[in-house]
Amino acid sequence: MNWLNTSRSDKGTYEDSEYYESWKEKADLKTWDLLIAVGPTIDMGGWRLYGGPFYYYLSGDLSYKETGEWEEYVDGLDSGYWTYKESADLRAKDNFGGYLGAEIDVSKNCNANIEFSATASGWGAGAGLTFLCK
Repeated sequence: MNWLNTSRSDKGTYEDSEYYESWKEKADLKTWDLLIAVGPTIDMGGWRLYGGPFYYYLSGDLSYKETGEWEEYVDGLDSGYWTYKESADLRAKDNFGGYLGAEIDVSKNCNANIEFSATASGWGAGAGLTFLCK
C-alpha cells in the first residue's frame, strides 16, 4: 500500500518592450493505492519463476490552478488577468490482472528481477537488482 501527497508551485514573469506578464501556478496530487498478489514461486535451480493473479486499487485527486496578469503596450495600454483551474479524479480502469516474473542469482549477494504484469486495459514491465546485506 502506498500513499502520496505532493504539491508543486511556481511563479514567473516575462517582459519585452511591448508586453509584460506575471503568473503563479500550483499543482496538488494526492493518491493511495493497494496491490494484493498471490501466486507460487518455483525454484528452477539458480533462478526462480513466480506468477499469479493480483488485485489493484487506485484512488486519487489531481488539482491545478494558474493565475496571472498581463499588460500590452501597443496603441495604448491594454491589460487583463486570468485564472485557470482544473481537477481530476484518478481511478484504476481495471482492478484485476496477472503477473509473471523471474528472479535470477547474479552472485552470492545480488539477484536480478524481471517482471511482466497485465490487466484487460494495460500492461507493464519492470526490472531491478537486489543486493543482500549480511
